[in-house]
Amino acid sequence: MKRISADERYYLIRRSLSERNKLYVSELAKQFQVTEKTIREDIKVLVQQGLVARFHGGITKVLHESEVPPLENELGNEYLNFKYGSHTNKDKKSEEVNSKVVIIGAFNVDVNVSVTCFPTIGETLLSNDTNYSIGGKAVNQSIAMVRNGSSVTLITKVGVDQLNNYVKSFFNSEENIYPILLETEESPTGHAIILIRDDGDKQIIVNPGANSRLLASEIRMLEAKVSQAEYLSLQLECSFESVKEAINIANSCGTKIILNPTPFNQNILDLLDGIFLLTINIYEAEKITGLKVTDYESAKEAMKVILNMGVKNIVLTMMDKGAICYENDQFSVIPGYKAVIMDKSGSGDAFNGALIAKISQGQRIAQAVDYACAYAALSIERRGASNMPQGSLTIIKLRQREKDHL
Repeated sequence: MKRISADERYYLIRRSLSERNKLYVSELAKQFQVTEKTIREDIKVLVQQGLVARFHGGITKVLHESEVPPLENELGNEYLNFKYGSHTNKDKKSEEVNSKVVIIGAFNVDVNVSVTCFPTIGETLLSNDTNYSIGGKAVNQSIAMVRNGSSVTLITKVGVDQLNNYVKSFFNSEENIYPILLETEESPTGHAIILIRDDGDKQIIVNPGANSRLLASEIRMLEAKVSQAEYLSLQLECSFESVKEAINIANSCGTKIILNPTPFNQNILDLLDGIFLLTINIYEAEKITGLKVTDYESAKEAMKVILNMGVKNIVLTMMDKGAICYENDQFSVIPGYKAVIMDKSGSGDAFNGALIAKISQGQRIAQAVDYACAYAALSIERRGASNMPQGSLTIIKLRQREKDHL
């Protein structure tokens, strides 16, 4: 793996300090994949030149930001290539396209194993069938967006392992998902082993792998992508430090944040102020507020508490009851759509992907929620979390609603 020079490290350290007040030795060592001793030697040189000031465990800036030259694209690309070596797949088309929506999140590969029953301890069973599928909320939402007529830039991280080619073949098959694919040799691609019993019940083992190694420093390197987008969509399947950094960048440049806080992390409560749209389910509403949500009225009370935390708009999904949204100082109740249930596992991602697609296409939130409810109902009538239907089929559900009202 190619290593950048000490001079290049000095430059990148100074550039990072122009954006932040403090940097830590351990953080820099991880970022540049060198030892802490090497970073301390770098700091010693910079201190001797009067460019940084040292404190216990790290450094702080001395120069004003304007005194540090702008980071050139060539150096940024060289750093990415150093970090990920020849495995970098920062697609040329991804660099050229500025999507309205950027999604940052997890990419998983699901290994689906069909069994007649679950094994007991020490038991070996034969499988009826095994297949691979794409998973991860960010990827599923991206697919749903594309199926509903939108393009999206997806920033995610995978391992350099046996699943890597499968990941890249997926992106090659999706014309309107523009990937910025970061890679690491330190962790495998995120994956799940899913045992599926004949009656549909499942047992799942998840290894988040590379998703948990998405770094704040990597998000900062891609700040231009976030700042050029109108919307940034986030979930909490990747490292929390990367989510926090993405929120800070979006807030500073005016990009509207759409946050789906799942799997729930209590630390997200400190970052809700200023969120453009929070999409939550009953469980998440209860965790955020401490209130019990059982019906539309209790849902509205919980949403009022969240609004006081600084969130601008909220969508709360209520399973077969549909959803409630708050937009422009008013609540709207959107009833659910009827469906013949086959597999609910991807319904939340289908809903959020369709919702983001329609909002980015100019629909009001309430209008987009109604469409997303219909699309989610359509999605659970097929198997596979990432097996998203074409958005054009949603007209079937919408017409069913119209007939019911006649």
